[in-house]
Amino acid sequence: MRVKIVSAGLFSIMLALVAGGCSSGGDETLDLGESGSTVVVAKGGNSPHFDPDVIKVPVGREVTFTFKNEDTVAHNFIVSYIGVEVEAQPGQSVPVTLTAPDKGTLNFYDSKFQGEGMAGKIEVE
Repeated sequence: MRVKIVSAGLFSIMLALVAGGCSSGGDETLDLGESGSTVVVAKGGNSPHFDPDVIKVPVGREVTFTFKNEDTVAHNFIVSYIGVEVEAQPGQSVPVTLTAPDKGTLNFYDSKFQGEGMAGKIEVE
């Protein structure tokens, strides 16, 4: 019986780590329907990415957040479907305002680094 308890405990720890305890850059979610952080960051280095790379927004409501470039080269934030495109120079922060017209998923990306994985999604609820 004691072995089962230890096994269940280890399983719970492993499940917690897989579910979110071991996150790497760019795999968190920003929920713009709630209060809290309002910054999407462009990060460079060996694997350029957005942090977070998932943004949740309410359908039909205008939301504004800050796009901050922490890299040493210019980055842009583009959501083609709704005509959003901003660029931030190294160290610069710029506001992004958007309204998602329909429920579903929109893609955002950096046109210069999309091929290296610098992309994400907007979940419209």
